Amino acid sequence: MDFRSLVFLSVARNLNFTKAAEELHISQPAVTKHIKLLEESLETTLFQRKGNRIALTDEGFLVQKHYLEMNEIEDTLTYELQQRNDQTKGVLRIGGSSTIAQYVIPQIIAKFHQRFPNVKISLVSSNSFHILEMLNNNLIDIAFVENHSTRSDLNYKYWMDDELVIITGMKTKLGMEEITLEKIKYYPLIVREIGSGTLEVIEQIFKKHDTQMEDLNIRMHLGSTEAMKYYLREFEGIGIVSNQAIKNELKWKELKVLPCEEIKFNRTFRISTRKGESRRLIEHFIDFTLNYNF
Repeated sequence: MDFRSLVFLSVARNLNFTKAAEELHISQPAVTKHIKLLEESLETTLFQRKGNRIALTDEGFLVQKHYLEMNEIEDTLTYELQQRNDQTKGVLRIGGSSTIAQYVIPQIIAKFHQRFPNVKISLVSSNSFHILEMLNNNLIDIAFVENHSTRSDLNYKYWMDDELVIITGMKTKLGMEEITLEKIKYYPLIVREIGSGTLEVIEQIFKKHDTQMEDLNIRMHLGSTEAMKYYLREFEGIGIVSNQAIKNELKWKELKVLPCEEIKFNRTFRISTRKGESRRLIEHFIDFTLNYNF
């Protein structure tokens, strides 16, 4: 596809000339000029302009539909030709919520890179809310998230199950005995920051047990699981983290898990992509991830 078509798709996706200019690394007047020339060549109006806002016309929706199809066909052709020559190339921008980015996805990226060394991969980490914002703003291509909430403008695919466990430091008075919901309410609790997928899951599960976050003895919100683990080694209290995050600490006996039959913190990891877009390289990495043998 020519650059003018890509400019149109960017404006159609963002419905904002400024955001499209930032995404394409060109000036806003250049974006406006490309759209004007495209409208003249197609002899139709693609956007309705209402003050600072724009919307696709019926003709604009039609052009977007066919340009997306053309873009997918071109991407598929390039990808299949590369595969025939064993020269799969491209760029993948991956985003992962904190737990996934730190403890799960790096090993998958490493194996993928061994198989396809000509694919350039970047990985960014943040909480689930910010990762999905980055995906929606086209700053990343794939999002791996751990929250329950769903956005209507994004696609979601089930990936794998995860369990959150209650942990404490080895220096605390808490033993390995069963911990109850009432004890959880009593003990000082460390949790993740607002916007964290882990915190969202914890809130929802407590609500199912008629417990609000205000009922808990929350002492601190910390911005990462690593910070929670370091803090709990010295802190007389408890935290709730993914069992994926504490394998080494259990092995080295720096932390311990407090079993709780009364309440289970189960969740799922999901893969999210933007609606209306498809790239074979993205699909290939998702398939690779779904079939990865941990």
